[in-house]
Amino acid sequence: MQITVICQPGAQDTHWCSLYLKGAYQEAKRKGDTLCLLTVEDFSALRESKLPTVAAVLATSRDFAEKAADLLTARAVKSVILGGEASDRDRSAGYVYMDYREATHQLMEYLHHYGKNRIALFAVNTDSATDMMKQEAFLSCDGCCEQDVFYYTGQ
Repeated sequence: MQITVICQPGAQDTHWCSLYLKGAYQEAKRKGDTLCLLTVEDFSALRESKLPTVAAVLATSRDFAEKAADLLTARAVKSVILGGEASDRDRSAGYVYMDYREATHQLMEYLHHYGKNRIALFAVNTDSATDMMKQEAFLSCDGCCEQDVFYYTGQ
């Protein structure tokens, strides 16, 4: 079986995306499947006869995930969004994502349990929906404030 993944431009170079892809490639290989990584342009250029029935979308931003899901829906391809979610939960897409808020809260509880009271959140990218979820959860924890958040500036 061929597994189609549409990846957001530039996302392949991020650490988290490379981990998703590494796991997907390894699992596909283990099962005797192949993974086909496409850009939106590559997917748009496919002939109707070559379209998959389902495609995964690997996205860092909600905007890209929604646009890709809309493109797939328009071509009668079901979508599975990896690593994010759409603001409109009525979309005909499946979602595989981590609960970043709960993970952040659990990590903070763990650190506090072991006596760590000065905690900072580093490399927050304001263009990343998941980073914004982590920041929100971090700031909702006792003793955490905006001064404890360090933003990624791309430099």
